[in-house]
Amino acid sequence: CVILVNPKNNTSDLIMDKIIDFTSKRNEKEILRLIQKWIDVWNVKDKPFTGEGLEEIFAFDRRILFEVILDFRMRNLHSLQEYINTFVPIMNNLSYWEIKLCEDIEISVNYNLGASSFFWFDCIGKSKDGEKFKVIQNVTHTWVRPESEWKLVGEQLGFGKFPKSLL
Repeated sequence: CVILVNPKNNTSDLIMDKIIDFTSKRNEKEILRLIQKWIDVWNVKDKPFTGEGLEEIFAFDRRILFEVILDFRMRNLHSLQEYINTFVPIMNNLSYWEIKLCEDIEISVNYNLGASSFFWFDCIGKSKDGEKFKVIQNVTHTWVRPESEWKLVGEQLGFGKFPKSLL
């Protein structure tokens, strides 16, 4: 990249601002694509949850921290396998699980670090014994770009009041 400097109107600052803005928008778009992939993995509706596809999103070469709040209790998980092992039994108790995004996804990027957050107000579920429920869920993700691809290294999930019969 060559930046031309015009001392009269300082166009180099303007060009740099445009380059930074373009790069930030591109990074935000890539993180948004990965979030949509994450949502697609979770939005199983009437199919069983396996976690398949998460391996493309999460970073394996770094320590991963998941903070999961179920029924107002915190659980810390430190690997993708531990994450999947926690949620498969819970999701196996469901005959239906649908995610409806109800708030804009906020994404912030600074060089090779990123953060995203969003809420769902109508996660619709149904247990295998027929109990229907809705939960509010908030999600916060921490992203890094060690090389050319963004990877998820941290996640905080909050489900609020989740039916005890499913835990």
